[in-house]
Amino acid sequence: MLHVRQRRLGARDAAAAARAAATLVAEVLPVTAADVLTACDLLAEHGRLGVRDAIHAAVMKNAGLMRIVSVDGDLYQVKGLQRVKPRDALRLRRRR
Repeated sequence: MLHVRQRRLGARDAAAAARAAATLVAEVLPVTAADVLTACDLLAEHGRLGVRDAIHAAVMKNAGLMRIVSVDGDLYQVKGLQRVKPRDALRLRRRR
């Protein structure tokens, strides 16, 4: 999010959006060496997957997480992960 918003709307907007998003999650996971190796495997498996998507997917897989809220359709390629569109994420939260 930070990278894309910075490119499209500038650093100030990107920082504000990232700070707001950070309040929505309980924890931000670090990227470990094991995650980087898993990301390399994912890149080899999925030709169209971008590097940042591979890192996100690797961190999720290694942490045992299955859902990600994202507008990025390329994450559908990764077996075992479920991409949830942002507009649908609010409905998931309300059902709990």
